Amino acid sequence: MKIGLTGLVLIKHNYGVANAHDVAGVHKSDLARETRAMFILKDGESWSCAVRDKHLHPEYEYITYNTIALIELDYEFNDDLIPICTPNINYNTKNQLYAVGFVDDNRLLEKAIYNIEYVNRDLCDDFYNRVGFKYEDSFYKPTTYHCGVAKNNKKNCMWENGMIGFSIKGPGCSAPIRFLDMLSYLPWIETSTDQVNIY
Repeated sequence: MKIGLTGLVLIKHNYGVANAHDVAGVHKSDLARETRAMFILKDGESWSCAVRDKHLHPEYEYITYNTIALIELDYEFNDDLIPICTPNINYNTKNQLYAVGFVDDNRLLEKAIYNIEYVNRDLCDDFYNRVGFKYEDSFYKPTTYHCGVAKNNKKNCMWENGMIGFSIKGPGCSAPIRFLDMLSYLPWIETSTDQVNIY
């Protein structure tokens, strides 16, 4: 038996976004039977539901592993479950940028918030080249991304998939990390979630 976890962000009723590479290996036949989506509603209170289906972004199979997947959830309605607000304009990523997620470093699920400082993309790519991650396999390089580093980070931590802004699993928090540019995926998300599925 294999157990896997990944970050999931609710973007609209019955749909969440996850890292495509994390969910690609889960067979569709196993989704409804063995997969659960869990959300933290507030401190000490979680809620979960079944997963109906997954939809990998088309660039996953042809361009990059580091892209998104839509997770179709199977639930009627929950007043406490509120999707995030997706922006419809390009925000300035150079000011007041934060990464938010959950970690289990102390064997307890805890919220982690990191203040992020923007890093020029050329400098970020140069960093990855110098540490030996030269994208020789271009499937690991995302197509659209921003880069940042945690300011005043005093912990030895590791970036995880699914931090808000959708980070890609990468080096420690004191090193530059790439965040997928979610605005570029919004048209695909809207088109994919507006389709009517018949079961």
